[in-house]
Amino acid sequence: MLAGELPEGAEPVIASPEEVADIRWESLPALELDTACPPWTLRSVQQATAALGRTSAAD
Repeated sequence: MLAGELPEGAEPVIASPEEVADIRWESLPALELDTACPPWTLRSVQQATAALGRTSAAD
C-alpha cells in the first residue's frame, strides 16, 4: 500500500506487470462498504489516510 500526492496530470503505470496486476483508485468510504475488501487492505488504507492527515482517502 502506498500513499502520497500525485502531481496534476500524472498517470500511474505498471512498470512490472509480472509483479503488479492492477492499479485501483478507491475512496476509504467505498472500501469500508465493500464486503470483498480484505480487512488488511482496509487497515492499510485507513493508516495511509491518517498518515496524509486526511479524513478520507478521497480528500
